[in-house]
Amino acid sequence: MNTATLRRSAWIGAALPGIWLPLLAWFVFRTHDGSGKALYPMAKYSPYQVHFTLTQFLFLDFPILALVAAYQVYVLRRRDPDFHILPVCVLLVSTVAVSVAVVAFNPGGYFRWFFD
Repeated sequence: MNTATLRRSAWIGAALPGIWLPLLAWFVFRTHDGSGKALYPMAKYSPYQVHFTLTQFLFLDFPILALVAAYQVYVLRRRDPDFHILPVCVLLVSTVAVSVAVVAFNPGGYFRWFFD
């Protein structure tokens, strides 16, 4: 693969473990009314099954995606010594940290509602 393509894909790979967070926020926005009350008792009963499945799939696989992204950064660093590893690693660590924080602290109760 071309080194430029690998550099761009490293940024995408580092951001991919956190993609489930905006998907969850968008899902909550779609399934709650203006006062924040859920329109459906459980997320799996909403009419947005593709959105629900995609969000659930990306959440369940975010640790694997993070490991793959870390390996990709390692391979890119070995292949291209001029590649600056720090910005990509900061993005990867921050996406994983925010994901773990959302799971641990459950802001707004939306995470538990989604996986109930």
